[in-house]
Amino acid sequence: MKRVALVLLLLVLAGCASGGGIGNIKGIGSIKIGVIAPLTGNLANTGQEVRLGLEIARDEINAAGGINGRQLKLIFEDGKCDPKEATTAARKLVDIDGVSVILGGVCTGESMAIATIVNESKVVQLSALTSGSVYSDTGEWTFRTNPVDNSKVMVDYLFKTGFKTFGLISEQTAFSQSIRNDFKKWVQSGGGTIVADENFESTETDFRSRLLKLKDNRPQAYFLNTNSGPVGINLARQAKELEIWPLYASRGYELADPAQFPDVLDSIIFYGTAGVVDMNTTQAQVLFTEFQKRAGKMPQCAFCAASPYDDLKLIATLLKDCGEDAYCIKERMYSLPNYEGVIGTFTFDNNGDPQGIVYKFAQFREGKVVPLTE
Repeated sequence: MKRVALVLLLLVLAGCASGGGIGNIKGIGSIKIGVIAPLTGNLANTGQEVRLGLEIARDEINAAGGINGRQLKLIFEDGKCDPKEATTAARKLVDIDGVSVILGGVCTGESMAIATIVNESKVVQLSALTSGSVYSDTGEWTFRTNPVDNSKVMVDYLFKTGFKTFGLISEQTAFSQSIRNDFKKWVQSGGGTIVADENFESTETDFRSRLLKLKDNRPQAYFLNTNSGPVGINLARQAKELEIWPLYASRGYELADPAQFPDVLDSIIFYGTAGVVDMNTTQAQVLFTEFQKRAGKMPQCAFCAASPYDDLKLIATLLKDCGEDAYCIKERMYSLPNYEGVIGTFTFDNNGDPQGIVYKFAQFREGKVVPLTE
């Protein structure tokens, strides 16, 4: 009996030493992957699309035999796009569930909070949707498959259109403020001018006084910089009521449903993931046929389902060689050859940012999102 107890103790200690966390014995039972996404709040619809994309990938992997005979288990936590909630969720996943990989978050602030935990704990983080440029510098354990949004391409587009003076209104979130700082930098370095720069709290609902300040400075174009679709819809509605035009927007607007608000959103141009996914590929058809079967409809944001789907499929391939060794997974990601997913073909640079996936311009027209050419 003493020898059996000693063997079990050694197994537990080996599991802890390999970076998986207390209570996780490597090679036994299912392989646990942590997920942090906004399952409630303003971005709950996006969070649910992320969840379904991951669940479809998980079920495909498990139906094919899992990871070296072990089944994948996803542990979902609600980050609520809130850094405090995300920190608590990440701590639970690392310290209690003993995961080696966390998929998420979605919002930039949410993901940056998770990054603090994973870098301390030496756990891999892979975000499917975070775009703020500030996330690039969060540490060696953080990766993403969403393109970096530093606003330069949008600013270049506006300059080519003939605009040189801009009115900017931004939400007080890590994502929107990252975009704001980049937008201002590229406008100024290109010889343009920000004639008005307003910021608002996420809890605000009446933007008229702020919008009027922008209008009084008579910019040639206005940039609406919000974190989520619902806030963006309210902001756009009030801007149009005040006859503020023309309107350009951050990628937060790709989470707004134009079918529900065709007049409010009509003609707004934004730069984001709309149109990135080639819906005609075999991989895309497999994913979205199953998505529609389970949800009863297509996703509002195709990238929001496809990117997390790709993320889990990628992690699964690395788990087959690395097991739950987080260090091995991290190193394989940095040296990853071209990976072909639903969102396209990509690799990771030294910051863990994707190379090969590029945003596209799109415009709301008659209740639809229409991809544009530059």
